Amino acid sequence: MKLLDRIVTLIAAILIGTLSLMALSQYVGGYIGAAGDWLYDRLMYSWVTTFLVQIAVIIVMAYLFEMTIRTGKSEGKMLKRTTETGDIFVSVGTIESFARNLAKEVEGVQEVDMRTKSGPEGLDMVLKVAAAKDAVIPELVSKLESRIKEALPAQSGFPVRSVKIHIRSAV
Repeated sequence: MKLLDRIVTLIAAILIGTLSLMALSQYVGGYIGAAGDWLYDRLMYSWVTTFLVQIAVIIVMAYLFEMTIRTGKSEGKMLKRTTETGDIFVSVGTIESFARNLAKEVEGVQEVDMRTKSGPEGLDMVLKVAAAKDAVIPELVSKLESRIKEALPAQSGFPVRSVKIHIRSAV
C-alpha cells in the first residue's frame, strides 16, 4: 500500500469515527452524548467548517472508491500461451517477478524495476537497474540481456523479443 493510500485511509477512519460519534450522541446520553455535542459544536459551528468537513468526506470517499477499483500496473494483465494440452494463462506480474529474480542473480545488479509489454512475437521488457558502484556497465548490460533472453523463456514458456536496459543509478 502506498503512503498516500495509508494517509487517506487514516483520514477516512478519523472522519468515520468522528461522524459516527456525532450521530451516536443523538441517541445516547452520558459521556458519549457530551463528546458528540462537543464535536458538533466545534466542527459544525459555522458554515465554513461544515463545508470543509463535507468536502473532506467527499474527497476521501472518492479516493477510497478509486482505490477499490484500481489495479496494479501489471497485476491484472494476463498472458495466454496455447500448448498441446490446453491454454495457460500467466499474469504479467508473475513474468516480471521471474525476470526480476533472474536479473538479481547477475553480479552487479542491486535493484530492478521493470515494465513488460506483450506482443504477438513475444515479450518486450524494459528494465531499470540500479547497479553496484564497481560494476562495468557494458558487461553488466550484456549479461543481463542474455540472462533474460535465455532463461526467462525456459522458465515461463513465453519468448522474449526485446530487452531494453536503463542503468538508473549506482548504489
